[in-house]
Amino acid sequence: MNRGFIQFCRRPFAIAGILVAVTLLVYSPARHFEFLTYDDDLYITDNPRVILGFTWENVVWAFTSLEIANWHPVTWLSHLLDYQLFGLNAGAHHLVSVGLHAVNVLLLFLLMRRMTRCLWQSCLVAALFAFHPLNVDSVAWIAERKNLLSTGFALLTIWTYVSYVHNRGWKRYCVVLACFGLAVMSKAMLVTLPCVLLLLDYWPLRRWDLRLAGALSNSDMQERRASWSAVPFRTLVLEKIPLLLLSAVSSTLTVTASRLSGDLESVGILSLPVRITNSLVAYEAYIHKALWPANLAVFYPHSGAHPPVWEILVSILAIGGISLLAWRRAQVSPYLLVGWAWFLGSLFPVIGVLQTGGQFIADRYAYWPLIGLLICVVWGTHAICGLAQRAFVITSGIVVLCLTTVTILQLRHWKNAYELFGHALSVTQGNFVAHDQFAVALLTKGQVAEAQRHFLSSIETNPKRSSFHKQCLSNTLVRLGDLLEETGASAAAKEKYLAAVEADSRNAAALNSLGIAVSREGRDTEAIGYYRQGLAVKCLPKQRAALGLNLGHALNRQGKRQEAIESYLEAIRWDPANPTAYVLVGGLFYLNRRLDDAARYLHQGLQIRPDASAYFFLGMTMSDSGKLREAVTFYRRALELRPDHSEARRRLEDALARSGQSL
Repeated sequence: MNRGFIQFCRRPFAIAGILVAVTLLVYSPARHFEFLTYDDDLYITDNPRVILGFTWENVVWAFTSLEIANWHPVTWLSHLLDYQLFGLNAGAHHLVSVGLHAVNVLLLFLLMRRMTRCLWQSCLVAALFAFHPLNVDSVAWIAERKNLLSTGFALLTIWTYVSYVHNRGWKRYCVVLACFGLAVMSKAMLVTLPCVLLLLDYWPLRRWDLRLAGALSNSDMQERRASWSAVPFRTLVLEKIPLLLLSAVSSTLTVTASRLSGDLESVGILSLPVRITNSLVAYEAYIHKALWPANLAVFYPHSGAHPPVWEILVSILAIGGISLLAWRRAQVSPYLLVGWAWFLGSLFPVIGVLQTGGQFIADRYAYWPLIGLLICVVWGTHAICGLAQRAFVITSGIVVLCLTTVTILQLRHWKNAYELFGHALSVTQGNFVAHDQFAVALLTKGQVAEAQRHFLSSIETNPKRSSFHKQCLSNTLVRLGDLLEETGASAAAKEKYLAAVEADSRNAAALNSLGIAVSREGRDTEAIGYYRQGLAVKCLPKQRAALGLNLGHALNRQGKRQEAIESYLEAIRWDPANPTAYVLVGGLFYLNRRLDDAARYLHQGLQIRPDASAYFFLGMTMSDSGKLREAVTFYRRALELRPDHSEARRRLEDALARSGQSL
């Protein structure tokens, strides 16, 4: 019985099933996790497009949007579909991510097995990928859905490419092109995939030159010689041209999106030597965390300065030494060159030479590049073990078990923002982002004094060098100002808003809060200036909608009713799911005696959320249109929501009297 079970476990599909099942089991606690206040709000919970669900209009938006410094329509479609199916059920969103990771593990195993014909090495690569703690970020963070999708489509690209190599033809190549297009439309980081395909041509596909097959047995060599053929290097490169053109398009759109968002401003602020030296140290840091995944955090702050000289020297020695070894062993151990080049090249777009954001490194960026490093380690270890297969299996099992244990422990930190950023503060130094987000989490728990302390710590530890640092500083000052406003310290809150605008004059949230502050002092003209300044800068749709609403309020108070209507309509355009804007514009249309327009917008607002004011205005609109029965119905609904609405009660009685009805 034991022998039969062992034989069963040696079957590829049995191994695939075990890998998928254990992956789902390890990550199953994610079904109880919450949305985070860090990026999940931008991608899902506060995104006005996503919460409208999967509509044709939103599909068009997904393909044309450059929001959040990215062009990734497939990722947007994934979030739209999730919301359509699950609403704001965070656990369901998390389970979709877990399922995608399990699919990636399955694809990786089957792909490596297909390309190399090596069962246990392929199994180990997939297992290490499945349970490596560095990958927790990508699986447990809903906003990182793009990592899971892009990697899945990248693996499908390689799978279809292998099929194309077996039987070349334009139809098969078009499938490769389509899969690659889906990969870069999920995340632009995959633009280097054509280069990975060129590496795979070298090993294990052996398309460069079959004489380099030193690691293959004679029988395997003859089998491959019958199926594969050497191709001139020039032909291999030309074969990738259409894929490289797609990469160029994706890169251009992503760079454009980053420039529009201001993310690429760090390139001008951080000198090239600073960016290069930090990139070298970052490579070493990724290698270190891949081999010894300790003290992992959601955010590692970038200092904005040169790293210590000793760190630069260690990084140069490590990268240079491994590169030299891989090159010199290329004919005997081609997997070293392929895996190492896969790792270096795939990380390059996010390593920091073109610095975007304020992170030094990010665990989530290692999700796809890690596969290359795992290939080096697994095949290298197998070669070292030689005939001692039992030692290889036992060592592999211990390593996988240890990594799985660390992953389970690391996963616990992701259940909510409080745990996640509290852990980040415990394993990093000067983490201004973690202080800020931990303060936000503390506010949800009602710990106002402690939250204020962490907001102040975020301000103190912020390097204030790059545009990202200044944006973070400005956002923290706004949040601190909001906290002070809620505690009644309006004067202190206004000072924070002014400081926020000084730190980043293009912070729409800061300008909006400052406008509200001066408006409360009766200075609507000054407030209008701040609102319009906010609308003139690049900002998120929800921020633009909030500015439009507040501008409409100020204009309405000044008696500029038509301008207020236009401002409210602009707010609706940027946030179609905001019922308040519909009610306000409907009310103003009523006052301007545009009864049909008033009824239309009020009805649209009520489709989103029942509102006493909307029912009241609809009642008046119907009454003035001579539709007394409908007016009575709407007045009654207004009173159901607000029994103390005296004007609605008075008008209801009047409408009943005029129509001959009774209460």
